[in-house]
Amino acid sequence: MNRAGTHLLGLINQVLDLSKIEAGKLELNPQTVQLAPLINEVIGTAGQLAEQNKNRLVVDAQASMCLRRSCRRSRTASCGHLR
Repeated sequence: MNRAGTHLLGLINQVLDLSKIEAGKLELNPQTVQLAPLINEVIGTAGQLAEQNKNRLVVDAQASMCLRRSCRRSRTASCGHLR
């Protein structure tokens, strides 16, 4: 439940960011972010759904991958490789 609430809050923040972009008021703050925690969160959420439907979720990623955020939240430009 907590994870779903956090996800919903993230979606709302992205909509607010889009409004700021359209108004020309979004401030950029580039940051490098490690992808492992993000990937683990996705696996935790999507993995349960996959198992319920008798599917398999396979992730093939390097542990040292990172992401370069290009603004306040998660508008991103990759600095690693996803397969």
